[in-house]
Amino acid sequence: MVRQAFGEYHTLLEAVSKETAEAILHQQRPDVVITDFNLGDGVGTDVAKVAMSQNPQCRIIFMSGDSSVAEAATAATDLRIKAFLLKPFDLAQFKRACVAAGALAQ
Repeated sequence: MVRQAFGEYHTLLEAVSKETAEAILHQQRPDVVITDFNLGDGVGTDVAKVAMSQNPQCRIIFMSGDSSVAEAATAATDLRIKAFLLKPFDLAQFKRACVAAGALAQ
């Protein structure tokens, strides 16, 4: 879905865990981080904090299947979350969130 939304002109980095994501973020400075709130070995807010420390202009997009997480995630104002997606979502909803976050042109 991410490849469909962003196309082939962007570099996509993928992590399967908080630990892997943080290792990547210490080596890369992405413009956009799309993360689940609940990760197997931690929470997405930790990943977002690392991303923001590496690139304060980074746009953070959270997703979760737990609707109660949306309020908690967006209340973390220090993370400047740009969008939140409640799973399940489709490609059109994903693109709208990316546009709202400034991560994708219309």
